[in-house]
This record gives sequence, structure tokens and C-alpha cells, in this order.
Amino acid sequence: MDPIVWDFLPTGDLLRSARILDIGSGYGRWAARLINKNAAEVVGVEPSPQMCSELNAQKIPRFRLLQSGIEDAPIDGLFDVAMALMSLHYVVDLPPVMRLIASHLKPGGRLIVTTEHPWRTSAEHNRWRPHPTDAMRRQGIIDGYCDEGPRVFTWFGRPEPVVVQHRTIETWIRVLRNAGFNILAIREPASSDPKDGNNPRFLLLCAETSASSEKGGACQTTSGLAERTD
Repeated sequence: MDPIVWDFLPTGDLLRSARILDIGSGYGRWAARLINKNAAEVVGVEPSPQMCSELNAQKIPRFRLLQSGIEDAPIDGLFDVAMALMSLHYVVDLPPVMRLIASHLKPGGRLIVTTEHPWRTSAEHNRWRPHPTDAMRRQGIIDGYCDEGPRVFTWFGRPEPVVVQHRTIETWIRVLRNAGFNILAIREPASSDPKDGNNPRFLLLCAETSASSEKGGACQTTSGLAERTD
């Protein structure tokens, strides 16, 4: 997903003037990358005390951390870009959070969202079964796709289970639009894991607020970006 995320971020002078909101900063991987690329400022939102402790220890310049969930974060000012990478699927009540994010973006400001692909989060229990003809692959089970709500999974080798909210792609798009966003792009890249076959592992959504004034966000005038990603 990383190269695709970069495709939707500002570069050059636009990045050097950009104020970026990093929702779910984790251990600061993207915050550090953006600052290393000379982003003007990154404000991170992260509720985990352990992750915040490790993030603060890095002493990333031009980075400010808010130890909070996005629902209650004391966010100030407007941003050119908001990033919510593998974080909004933890939010139970998504519509007010999406409206909150939109309210902190400049006109023409951009939101980049990634989540595990909804086809992978639909089944409440056994998500996989052996492939009938290829022992190196597995088949995903799509079950209860339209039954939205919490799912409990063990992810990426972590011993502790996590609770995420399963939502259909239709719901993601509707919530974005109802919050005032215009959808720029939807990406469903095929997984690089041979076990998954030629199926997507993640979903990326890129959207912008309406450019209702002449002073738009940092991505608004990115040369060629709209043509490349529509």
C-alpha cells in the first residue's frame, strides 16, 4: 500500500508548505517519513500510551502528538491533508468522526483512508479455508458481508485479538459523501501474499473537501494528480 499512499500525498513545494493530520500515528512511521520529506508540520493523534511513549522518544522535529482517540482529540486549526491509515476501522460511530475530520481540512483539503478490505472482514469467525486445488493458497470466506458491526480478529502475528468495525464499501463512500467529501479515487491493490491469490488485501479511499474558496489545500494544485487518479 505504501507506494499507492504516496501517490496521493503532496510533493515538493506543496509538501514543504503542508500541515498534515496523522490519525492513528502508531509508532510514527508515516510521521517520520513525511518530516524527512520536509513536510511543514505533522500533528499526530494516537490513543495508545505505549505507542505514544515510543513515538515521543523519537523526538521527530515539527511533529506534535495528541494522546487521544480521534473522537476527543483537541485538534486545532486547519490542515492540508488528513491521513487515516489502518485506523478508522476502530471507530464505532464513523459519521460524526468523518464530519470532524472534514471540519479540520482546508477547502480542497485531502483525506487518505486505508483499511483492511471489507471482503476480508465480513466473516465473523473462520475467515479462511483450504484451497481445493492449490495447497499454497487459501480461500477467503465472505459471509455476512452486509451485516455491519464489530469483528474480532488476530492480525499480523499479534497475540492479542483486536476489535474492528466491518463496513461495506458502499457505507465508506456514503459516509464520506455525507460528510462533504468528493471521492477522488478508490484503490483495491492485489495482495502480494501468494496465499491470497489475486485478491485485494487492503482498500484505499482518497477524497477531498469542496474547494469553496480560492485558498485551497496543499494538494489542490498538484500537477497532473487529478488526471492520474480519477
